[in-house]
Amino acid sequence: NIIESMNGSLDSRPSVVIRQLPRIKLPPRPPPPVIIRTEEEGDGNVNKEAKT
Repeated sequence: NIIESMNGSLDSRPSVVIRQLPRIKLPPRPPPPVIIRTEEEGDGNVNKEAKT
């Protein structure tokens, strides 16, 4: 019975973590567009660094 109780608690915990994961992943999604913009600016930075 104790083992089953522990398993239930463990199962409940992962569910909460998985639910929180999508929430944390959603916010980071908007930044991707910013990364693409940074790539354009990064090209200039890379050129400057390469020239140096």
